[in-house]
Amino acid sequence: MKEKKTNIRSFRYSDRVAEILEASEGNTLNEKFENLVLFCYDELPGVKSELDMYKRWVKEEKEKYNQLSGLNRGFEEIIRDLEDVKEKLDAMVDENV
Repeated sequence: MKEKKTNIRSFRYSDRVAEILEASEGNTLNEKFENLVLFCYDELPGVKSELDMYKRWVKEEKEKYNQLSGLNRGFEEIIRDLEDVKEKLDAMVDENV
């Protein structure tokens, strides 16, 4: 059932908006405009929800990255310590040979 259209307005719009409107569903410019506005309005909650989901995912991935980076720094420090010990052991062996 079509709604009665009681709001009459006239407005100017750019060529880009004209292209978007022309590509929208509908037979007349008014139908295209109304369909586009309603589609955007109806889809907005889902898009916001999806955006929130991606933001949470990015936050979780950043936390994982930070944890792995910390572990990596720890491993690098252990490797440096082991290399120092190896150098000292090599020096001790060379002294005793």
